[in-house]
Amino acid sequence: MHIVLLILKVIGVILLVLLGLLITLTAAVLFVPLRYKLEAEKEGRGPDRLFCQGCISWLFHLLALHACRDEQLTSVFLKVGPFRVKTFYENRKPVRKAAETSEHFTQEEDDAFSEAMQEAVAEALAPDIPSEVTEVSDEEGALLLADEQKPEEHTVEKSEHTTEKTAEKTAVKSAEKAEKPSHNVRPERRPERAEEAEYAGGKRSTGRISHIDGSKFKSLFGKVKQALLRLQLFLIGLPDLIFDVLFRIGEGLDKAEETVETLYDKVESLRDKFALFTDAGSTAAYRHILRELKAFAHHCRVRRLDGSVRLGTGSADTTGEAVGVIYTILPAASRLVLEPDFYEKVLEGKIIAAGRVRLIHSAVAAVKLLLDKNVRRLLGKLRAARGGK
Repeated sequence: MHIVLLILKVIGVILLVLLGLLITLTAAVLFVPLRYKLEAEKEGRGPDRLFCQGCISWLFHLLALHACRDEQLTSVFLKVGPFRVKTFYENRKPVRKAAETSEHFTQEEDDAFSEAMQEAVAEALAPDIPSEVTEVSDEEGALLLADEQKPEEHTVEKSEHTTEKTAEKTAVKSAEKAEKPSHNVRPERRPERAEEAEYAGGKRSTGRISHIDGSKFKSLFGKVKQALLRLQLFLIGLPDLIFDVLFRIGEGLDKAEETVETLYDKVESLRDKFALFTDAGSTAAYRHILRELKAFAHHCRVRRLDGSVRLGTGSADTTGEAVGVIYTILPAASRLVLEPDFYEKVLEGKIIAAGRVRLIHSAVAAVKLLLDKNVRRLLGKLRAARGGK
């Protein structure tokens, strides 16, 4: 008997321990808050200059869901303690290698480069001078000197000979110019066809057409005949065309009538379904649900808001209005500083927002809603409507 009591005692102790652990875990889940924190920083313009990170943690960061975004990495992952256990999303952008903007030269290379540049500039600015000078013999030098010391008679004869040649060239050019026709005189037009020749010869005064081309009249008569045949075919097929158009119009009207009837039936069915949710009980249930949601949202509000933001819309009046609206929405305990810029269009700065959520509030709100008979009836109508589908 003593052994049985001892076994029962051990079993009771184990059950009590398990029950205590269960109560402790339930209390921890309900009363230990979920804490959230968001940090965002923006410098300069462009979406790539936005850096932000957020964290939702529970029980002294025993469980934490992290999300971060910067220029190179965007990721969402789950941590248990210091260990990352699961990565939900990760996008790593390629890193751009910075180009080398400067090169290092030794002193000798630098001197050689400067000397080469000076030589190139000197060659570009120097005049064209022949690089080699030919040697002249004594006989060639004497001949050149004799040519330079010739008497003036030879020079006069040479000038007279040049003048005669110039006069001959001038006479040849004047003769050629006289032979060419003047550009201002319009040349006579030569008749190319026999009809034009006869017309120019004086047959115009007779008043009769010298030649009649029968092919043109034949082609004109053929075109008129084709046009009349096409008109006849069109008039023959006109009743069929009118009947076809009227038939298509009738089909279109029938389809439009069927569409209108289908839409009317759908509207009637929706009105009948929504009539179940527009009575007094359903309206009271809606009000209760909205009241509980409002209370829960107030509990989840941001409790810490710090930072400094420089805001400008490019216009002084709109900047002032935006700053006023933001200060109206901000809670009284916030320490966010807004610096308006009335001249430039800018948005930069740093913001830190934090808050907490206790699941006990959501549990209490759920219990209150389930205890309301109007809410229970509304849930029953929803289940019936879903089952009817």
